[in-house]
Amino acid sequence: MAATAIELVTSRAVTRGESDSATLTYFIENAADHDEAQTALLAAAPATFDTDLTIESWTVEPLDSDNPTLSLRWNGTVNYAKTTSTKTTPETGESSFSFDTSGGSVHITQSEA
Repeated sequence: MAATAIELVTSRAVTRGESDSATLTYFIENAADHDEAQTALLAAAPATFDTDLTIESWTVEPLDSDNPTLSLRWNGTVNYAKTTSTKTTPETGESSFSFDTSGGSVHITQSEA
């Protein structure tokens, strides 16, 4: 049986003011592990909430705290926040460049002779 996430009736905690935010809570069942619970949560949670809030973070926690590796039931929380974009469109004649100079990694499976 596939994992499912259901929003709780008492879920919608919304804060409006200086820092607009919302938190939705879910009950997740039939999730064999953390990854499956997270996948079910993100499939059920809307990408945006209240038209201007987007997902900021999420958590999943097993309900069976005595043996979390065998838990099939989970609590999920999705936090939403207002996104503030600092990107500006260059004016005509202006240029904008962006580079990613981070490197990769190499996995060596044999030693040097």
